[in-house]
Amino acid sequence: MKAKKTTKAPAVRFSKSVPEESIGFLFWQVSHAWQRNINAALQNQNLTHAQFIILASIAWLQRNGEEVTQVQVSQHAKTDVMMTSKVVRTLEEKNFITRKEHSADTRAKNVALTSAGKSVLQRALKTVEKIDAEFFSVLGGSTDTFRFHLNNIILANREE
Repeated sequence: MKAKKTTKAPAVRFSKSVPEESIGFLFWQVSHAWQRNINAALQNQNLTHAQFIILASIAWLQRNGEEVTQVQVSQHAKTDVMMTSKVVRTLEEKNFITRKEHSADTRAKNVALTSAGKSVLQRALKTVEKIDAEFFSVLGGSTDTFRFHLNNIILANREE
């Protein structure tokens, strides 16, 4: 029996000498650490971070008393339409929101917070704001600059 000849794969060449020089890798790690903290804190409120974001987006869009559609919520939160739909269904099952046909567009679904949804969101807002303050406290007086740069990144990469 002949031994198989193994060929050595070419080495992968990174442009950075250490992973910590990659802004994308660092952003990935920071983002996931932040989300882990928020998800852990929201567990006792029966919410995930994604559910909180969708609830908060609905509340923000509803503040003028207008009808709010799932598509508007997805656009506001910058989330995938299908993911938004799944989260909306879960929030409806939890009785945090209602979902009805739009008055003018039968293809669209209106979403609205229930009193239970408003209550859980109010508690969750305090939790998330506290975590944000603690997590980003390492920025010291640079939070406004950091927020400015994040907004610039979002604007430069928005989908049309």
